[in-house]
Amino acid sequence: MVMNRLRNERKTYKKTNRLGLNMNRSILVILIIIVLGCTKTKNSLSEQELEGEIKKATEQNLATKTLVDGWYHISNDSNEFKKIEKGNEAYYINPNPIVLPINFERGEEFKNHEGDEGLAIYFDKMGIEKWAEATKKAEGSSLIFILSNSILSVQSVNSQITNGASAFWKASLSEEDYKKLKEIAIK
Repeated sequence: MVMNRLRNERKTYKKTNRLGLNMNRSILVILIIIVLGCTKTKNSLSEQELEGEIKKATEQNLATKTLVDGWYHISNDSNEFKKIEKGNEAYYINPNPIVLPINFERGEEFKNHEGDEGLAIYFDKMGIEKWAEATKKAEGSSLIFILSNSILSVQSVNSQITNGASAFWKASLSEEDYKKLKEIAIK
């Protein structure tokens, strides 16, 4: 009888101790998630920092009459930033960038189900917000990606994009442009 009672107490202690360890592990995991969620990623900028970078890029664009790498709106007015796409279509570009390479959190090469290759670029938190605003504003129009002061891609926007990603098809880019884009996207 005493032995049975001791065995039951030992089982209860082991169960309680295991439960305590599991709770401690759960609390630790939750704390790690909270800390990681609150820390900025390598490329994550605050809104104020990003606005400063965009202002700096805009000033550089205006001073040099060239465009830094990034996503831009098409301008409805003629300006000194007229660029010709590979298909000979001309665009006037608003010199205020929307999203810059510093907003690229990561890039991933992919293949679709038909075997077509591409590069997906995912933005940091501020890039996601700016991209969502820009794509909402550009619904029914296009956005332009500039690389080395040339149009790399003109993308039609059908609706607001809130997932914070853009993609480029490898087949629509020269080997050199794809390599440059990959270098700035995959860090």
